Amino acid sequence: MTSPKVILKDQKDYNADEIAEKTRDIIQSLGLDVKGKTVLVKPSFVYPSKSETVIPVITNLRLLAGALTALRDMGAKKLLVGESSVAGPSRVSFHSVGVLPLLKGLAKPVFLDEQEEVEVEVPNPFVQKKFKVPKIWLDADLYVSVPKIKTNMFAEATLTIKNNMGMLRQQERLMHHDYRLHKKLADLYKIRPPDLVVADCVVAGEGQGPMMAEPVELGLLVAGNNAIAVDRVACHLTGFEPKEIEHLKLLIAAGYGPGTLDEIEIEGKELLSRARKFRRPDVSLQGLSPKLRVFQGREYSCPGGCAGLVRGAVDAYLDRFGPENIRPMNVIVGKPIASVPDDLDPKITLVIGDCAKPYKDRGAFVGGCCPVPLFVGLVMRQIMGPLNAEMKVVDVWNGYMDHHWWRLKTMLTGAMPKPIENHAGVIRALKDFILQARFYGKMNPTR
Repeated sequence: MTSPKVILKDQKDYNADEIAEKTRDIIQSLGLDVKGKTVLVKPSFVYPSKSETVIPVITNLRLLAGALTALRDMGAKKLLVGESSVAGPSRVSFHSVGVLPLLKGLAKPVFLDEQEEVEVEVPNPFVQKKFKVPKIWLDADLYVSVPKIKTNMFAEATLTIKNNMGMLRQQERLMHHDYRLHKKLADLYKIRPPDLVVADCVVAGEGQGPMMAEPVELGLLVAGNNAIAVDRVACHLTGFEPKEIEHLKLLIAAGYGPGTLDEIEIEGKELLSRARKFRRPDVSLQGLSPKLRVFQGREYSCPGGCAGLVRGAVDAYLDRFGPENIRPMNVIVGKPIASVPDDLDPKITLVIGDCAKPYKDRGAFVGGCCPVPLFVGLVMRQIMGPLNAEMKVVDVWNGYMDHHWWRLKTMLTGAMPKPIENHAGVIRALKDFILQARFYGKMNPTR
C-alpha cells in the first residue's frame, strides 16, 4: 500500500503568487486530478476580523487566494469557499474577514447555514451516530481543507480534523461539545476526509487559542493527501505527541492514517528542523484574579465545553485590563460543587451549563450542554463590562442584512429557511455593539 504523502514548503510570508506556485507544485506532486472538478474549499474564520491580531487565529486570506488560484490554474471547473460563523449568520464571517472582494471572479462563497442539509450515518461511531451536514460538502468532487495550525483550549490543538467543525450548524455543533468533544471530532472526520490539505503554518498560533492564540512564525506550508498524516506532521512541528490529542489518537487507532513519521513519505523533510514546542493552552479557572471567584465541579467541568467558554472569555478581559483591574465576577460551573456561599451577589454571578442548573437562581443562568457561546459572552459583558472586539459593526450589520435579504428572497419562492442559530437576535447584538462603542469612547485603558 502506498504511504500517505506530506509536503513541506518553505514560505516565509503571505505572498499569494508564491503560494499559488507552490500549491500547484503540491497538487502535481500528489498526483491529484482537479481538472473539470467542483472543488469545495474550507478555510477557518473562527474569529472573523480584518485586524492583524487574528493572523495566528484564522486562515490568511492571501494564502487562501494562492490556493484557489492554483486550483483554478490546474483546471478546476468550479471553486466554492464554504464557512460558517459562531457570531451570527455565516455571511457575518465573510464580511468581517473581508474575503468577498477576493473571491470575485475566482470562487463562489458558500454560506453554510443557508445550505440544504442531509443526515449522514457514521460508521462505527465513537459517540455520535449521525450528523446533519451541508449537502454541498458531500456533492463536491473534491474537498480541500485549508486550516490554521494553532493551539486550542477546547481540543488541545486546531489541526485539519478540527477544521471540520465549521461544517455544522450551531445545534449540531454544540451536541457533545463537552468531555466527548474529541470523539465527536473523530466521528465527524469519518463523514468526508479531505482530498487535499494545505495548512497555514506560515504564522501558526500558540498559547490561549483558538481566540487568543499568539503568533509563531514557522514559515511553512504543510500539505498532503491524508489529513491524519498532515496532522501527525503538524504535531511534530508544534511539539505535540499524537497521544496528547485524543481525536487524532482515536483515528490513528481506527486505521484512518499513520501514527508515526516513519509511515509517511515526507517531501521537504529537512524543514522538520523548524519544530518547536508550542506553549500549551491553560484551561484552569482558579487563581486568575482576586476579582474572580469560581465555584467549580469536582467531576464535571469540561474544557471542551463550559470551562473552556469561561476561560476563553476571561482571558480576553485579563489581556485587556489585567487581573487587578477587571470587574468582580462569580462563576458557578460543573458538578458536584462542594458549596456556594449564601451571600453571593446574583448581579455579578454567571451560572453556566446544565450541570450547574441546581444553582440557576443564584445568578444569570446560561443552560445547555454545551451552552451557546454568544449567550455566555453577552452575560459576561453585562457583568464585566463591554470588551473591545476586533469585528467591525458595519461588517456585522452587512452580514445580517445580506442574510435577511436572502431569507426574504427564499421565502418568496415558497421555501422556508431554517431559523438562524448562531446569534442572539440582530437587535440584541447591535445593542451590545453600541454599548461597547460608547464605553470605549469614554475610556481607553492600556493593555
